[in-house]
Amino acid sequence: MKYCYIINPTAGQKPLIAKQIPLIEHAFARTKLPYEIAVTEYSGHATELVKRMSDENDFIRVCSMGGDGTLNEVSTGAIGRDNIEIGCYPCGSGNDFIKCFGSREHFFNFEYILDADSIDIDVIRVNDRYCVNIFSLGLDANVANDIPYYRHLPLVSGPMAYNMSLLVNFVKKLGTNVRLTIGDKSETVNSLLLAVCNGQVYGGGFKAAPEAIVNDGLLDVLSVSVMKRPRIAKVIPTYKNGLHIASGEIIDSLRDVITYIKTPELHIQTEKETLVNLDGEVTKMKEMDISLIPKGIKFLLPNSLKSSKIPERSFA
Repeated sequence: MKYCYIINPTAGQKPLIAKQIPLIEHAFARTKLPYEIAVTEYSGHATELVKRMSDENDFIRVCSMGGDGTLNEVSTGAIGRDNIEIGCYPCGSGNDFIKCFGSREHFFNFEYILDADSIDIDVIRVNDRYCVNIFSLGLDANVANDIPYYRHLPLVSGPMAYNMSLLVNFVKKLGTNVRLTIGDKSETVNSLLLAVCNGQVYGGGFKAAPEAIVNDGLLDVLSVSVMKRPRIAKVIPTYKNGLHIASGEIIDSLRDVITYIKTPELHIQTEKETLVNLDGEVTKMKEMDISLIPKGIKFLLPNSLKSSKIPERSFA
């Protein structure tokens, strides 16, 4: 087995990431295990690196060192390949996907992939793109699109950049006309935001789908209707803390503005190309065929976490 580290030098705190290379080299000089370190140079490079590493080795463990966007690229390269297991060293701005399993501190040791156990997790397919955590459009995608600007301001952290972007987008025109088709049922809604979730948390700590399970073969779909701004301001804390869902249902006070359903696939259509968010990476789409790849990748969990925490579903 070979251990590979893919580092995104633009994620999170650059000095923190740069410091890891000599630490990795020192650790593997001690263990004598085969390893490789690669640094990404452009968008999509991590996907290319994973495919190349997979082709050149019988079995590899790849540690994504960056944020959710880096993990997305690494995971995309691993789909359909049986000789790869993926780990995560969370040194990006958000790192929300790992919150399905534990805290950042559980994963904050690049050597954990040496003796970790893996679990199978589902992957969201959106047209020809992939997403391991959450796909969204509407207010959330607009906020994610503007975050890089605020993140580069002096003394602005990842969560602070999210909150600043949220505040600015909150005063803009709200609502996206969305044609949502699930099974044989279709409806057009003026959506404040629409989130399709495999994981639970996004946006630096917003618990959109607190009961989502990453390997149950189902997507957790939330549609939030446009409402007056004073009510939005009241709903946001509830949504952020994951208190809008209890025992698989939207709480009574929000059922008039939030719908929640579990489904393996759906279709979304908007009137024109609109911003969409895939694991923090923003692009534009108009027609979206969304489905699930059951157990699409193998994800490495630190020994300090129990994989039994993540229920397994039989796909026989």
